[in-house]
Amino acid sequence: MTKSPILILLLISILTSITCSGMNETFYSDSIRAIELNRKGNDLGRQGLYSQSLKIHQENLSLRQKLYGDISEKLGPAYLGIGNAYKNLGQIEHALKYYKLAEFNYGIKGNRILYISLGGVYRSKLDYFNALKYYRQALDIALMDNLLTKEQIAGNFYNIADSYYYLNQYEEALKICLDQIKYSSPDVKILYFDLIGSIYQVKGDISQAKRNFLNSIQITKELYGKSSNNLAISYIMFANFLIENDQYTEARKILKGIENIVKQPEFSSKKTLSDYYKSEGYWINNFPVATNDINLFKKQKAQNIGVAIEWYLKSLDALNFKTDFKNFDISDAEKSISLKNSIELLKFIADAYFEMDELKNETTANYVSDNLNKSLEIYQIAGKLIQKARIEIVNEESKIELTNLESETFNQVIKIACKAYSLKKELKYFELAFQNAEKLKSSSLFDKISGELPLENTL
Repeated sequence: MTKSPILILLLISILTSITCSGMNETFYSDSIRAIELNRKGNDLGRQGLYSQSLKIHQENLSLRQKLYGDISEKLGPAYLGIGNAYKNLGQIEHALKYYKLAEFNYGIKGNRILYISLGGVYRSKLDYFNALKYYRQALDIALMDNLLTKEQIAGNFYNIADSYYYLNQYEEALKICLDQIKYSSPDVKILYFDLIGSIYQVKGDISQAKRNFLNSIQITKELYGKSSNNLAISYIMFANFLIENDQYTEARKILKGIENIVKQPEFSSKKTLSDYYKSEGYWINNFPVATNDINLFKKQKAQNIGVAIEWYLKSLDALNFKTDFKNFDISDAEKSISLKNSIELLKFIADAYFEMDELKNETTANYVSDNLNKSLEIYQIAGKLIQKARIEIVNEESKIELTNLESETFNQVIKIACKAYSLKKELKYFELAFQNAEKLKSSSLFDKISGELPLENTL
């Protein structure tokens, strides 16, 4: 018997409805799973399980691409999660790549947490101008969000004040600090007091600086306890302040307190450990040698510098920075937790070796000391890292800061190479001095050309 067309159409309609319903249910369940994966990845990150967090966020990204395609606002959280995992693993370049993908997918709407994360990455790359740009974008979103409290917004303002400080715009930074600290939560208040202390130190008001650092330490103890990483960070900042102002006895007591914290089995912050080691080196390197006997002074000072170098090397090692300088490759620097701190430590070590050479006064004809050669070798590595950072930065303010740092480094290499050549007439020293003089010139020319390019492109 022939089925009627109406019955056939009815069956097709029912089957289509069932199929669509099944597809909708699958889409809905996958959408819920994507949300759960995002939550799980973030939770693992908060627990410090960064590798596991990365895998979950990668799984989340694959699922979301299947659901929403290759370009969608819905991909933003997955890219942001991957970026956060890479940042916590110390892989800054990978973090930046995925943050930028998140920015692209979020589109014009943007995302406050993403902009804060991007600001943090650029800050770690010494690109304070771009850091400021993203922190401002985060603040713009925060100010339009009626659900955010004044306390939360004060946290966004801190990031901007911090960027102003590193751009040497101290009055702008101080104004924000004094305006916003009263609204801030206790944990952010600690940061504000530290920043205010640093600003007053630069301005030469040592008593105000010390008062603010002590305020920070007191709140840190109350909030986190006497054995926390946070207290170690506050102590380190205060110890460095005391050393810079010749208060070595008090600084020694603070450093002992930090040592007690970082020695605990559960202590895990490599960045804080590195900063502590650097402060120990800084203390012994600057500690005055109390004697009028010039030979005894040189001997003791050289010993102090040798100990300082050991601390600085430990500090670099804690940053995952390779300290086998003879076999150093520029790609090794990508594993470092902090490029800025690594460059600073390299300069400390190079300066220490050069000072050691000056103290020992090893000016024998046709002989270049190991200390002088080490200083030269390490300064060249620092120069390469600064050049790498400069190439990656496009804004003028941050480029100027790095150019100044680069110029100092090139000049120091020229100075040391010329001294080495005067002692031992080897062509390699003369060529090294000449090459760095050329780099110094080309660096200035590069900045001049790159500064003119935007003008040419607008004609």
